[in-house]
Amino acid sequence: MLNLCLSGFLTIIWILFWMVIFSRVSLLADWTLGEVIILTSFSNIGWALYNMFLEGFYSASDKVISGDRLERYLTKPVNALFAILFEDVNPLNGLTQLLIGVFIMILAVQFYQINIKPMSILISFLVLLIGWLTLSLIYGTVQFLSFWTGRTKGVMRFLVAFDEYTLYPLDKIDRSVKFFLTWGIPIIFLSTHPTLILVGKLDIYNSLNVLLTVSLLFVVWLIIFQFCWHMGLKRYESYGG
Repeated sequence: MLNLCLSGFLTIIWILFWMVIFSRVSLLADWTLGEVIILTSFSNIGWALYNMFLEGFYSASDKVISGDRLERYLTKPVNALFAILFEDVNPLNGLTQLLIGVFIMILAVQFYQINIKPMSILISFLVLLIGWLTLSLIYGTVQFLSFWTGRTKGVMRFLVAFDEYTLYPLDKIDRSVKFFLTWGIPIIFLSTHPTLILVGKLDIYNSLNVLLTVSLLFVVWLIIFQFCWHMGLKRYESYGG
């Protein structure tokens, strides 16, 4: 109940914030109030899925840099990497945030009479999911650098600082910043692009182009992630692990 109230309160605060902004302007860089509320919902849904299934990517270094803990994973008859990343999965962690995000999205679509198509729903949520998987791989890659550097909390704090950008439209920002939030830390795929696809501001061709782009980023970071894990494991074993 406490998590439900807290998630609902924070979401209401953001919606009120945007309502105040839109009480002074009718459009914000071509975004309407209804679209921004949907963007807020996508942010909630994405964070909920991350908390439910992907949080192990963020805490991996605590298990990697502790030799005793890592040894436990390597001696089990299961895939050590899988165990490190997913042993603490708890679908209840973000369930309330997920329900609130879906509920507010449905309300916004109905209240503001936004016409959405089934294909747009499918593509927007695929972009959302692959975007969060890609960001999680980036988190995990940085965490595995602890095989060489020890603690990586400073770098992680830098990366996490950009998470708040999921609550803002990013398609009209400065080109250099947009480039960084697309190819460096792919925050733009976590709420901005899913919203633009869902509300029909991107046609099917551009929507599929976004899906292809985030999928390619996912493949690239998956390769880097696996490489860092295997090289780090070799380093660990070469030091007597």
